[in-house]
Amino acid sequence: MIRTQRFSAAVLGLVLAAAACNNDKLNRPFANIPVDPLFERYVSMGNSLTAGWQSDGINDSTQQRSYAVLLAHSMRSPFFVPSLTNPGCPPPFTNVFTQARLTPPGYPTSTATSCYLRRIPSEPPPFISNTAVPGSEVLDLYNNLDTASNANALTQFILGGLTQVQMLRRAEPTFVSIWIGNNDVLGAATSSPNAGDSTKITSVANFQARYGALLDTVAAAGPQGVVLIGVGNVTGIPFFSRGATYWAIKNGLVPGAAFPPTFTVSNNCAPVATLIPGARGDSTLVPFPYGATLLGAARAGASRNLDCADTVAAVIVPKELIKLVSAVIAYNAYISSQATARGWAYLDPNVKFAALAADT
Repeated sequence: MIRTQRFSAAVLGLVLAAAACNNDKLNRPFANIPVDPLFERYVSMGNSLTAGWQSDGINDSTQQRSYAVLLAHSMRSPFFVPSLTNPGCPPPFTNVFTQARLTPPGYPTSTATSCYLRRIPSEPPPFISNTAVPGSEVLDLYNNLDTASNANALTQFILGGLTQVQMLRRAEPTFVSIWIGNNDVLGAATSSPNAGDSTKITSVANFQARYGALLDTVAAAGPQGVVLIGVGNVTGIPFFSRGATYWAIKNGLVPGAAFPPTFTVSNNCAPVATLIPGARGDSTLVPFPYGATLLGAARAGASRNLDCADTVAAVIVPKELIKLVSAVIAYNAYISSQATARGWAYLDPNVKFAALAADT
């Protein structure tokens, strides 16, 4: 969760910088009104990253840590969040290894299907400012009914069945932030039957058509300013560890870390720099659930091996990694070009995320 908060803070800093470029009056010290008229009605659009999803769950506490909420508070912008009652929908993990989720005293044990609905204030808000819905792809922001859409229970709970674009129109926003596209490639990366399954990547052509259509609908709402945030490199999330990391631990190269004797790591998971024939561990990613399952069995006494060959469907191998990274690069090239063409701001979060990863 600390890492997620730091990512939110990093994005907040980037968005503030972009807004400053959009309006040189950003820092005027207003007391009870927005710092700048640009933020009179700020609306954020996106997926779990914007909604406030953390530790595989979401509730009114995690929602307050969303970069969009932090930005709105910094700008003193009136901002209506669709608060999900504690412990959440679903409640976040308190222990990812045991799969235990937040369960307040007196509540039934929380599971992945537990859902505590919206907490409606005594005076219902006129609209929702943070329209983001976890699980959303680009298409979902303007179409809940397409056969390719991903509308889910949270679409109903957060937006009352509306699309994010429909809610945005109700708000008549002066400023809009859009961070969407990660799920168009994330599902391929995290596919449990076949990690890195390229058939689940939204094609660049479809991505461009859908993203362009989304921006047309946002432009029609007439905001004074818009910032488009690029797609994050999904292979850099903490869900994955490099095969080279497992190999290094197994070979005693990480002080204080060790694997059980029954857990082995093939030499094809070694870093390329070792010059071991077939080494590819730098560009092979091991999903957390797969690695944890192997280690759990090994600690129980069973013999388990981590192999980084192309034939192992559970890991992302180099040829799959190339496709994932290439998709993100192509997505961001289009997003950046659209921002330029429309006179909007653009932020590539990956530079900041790479610096953050190097610092941890």
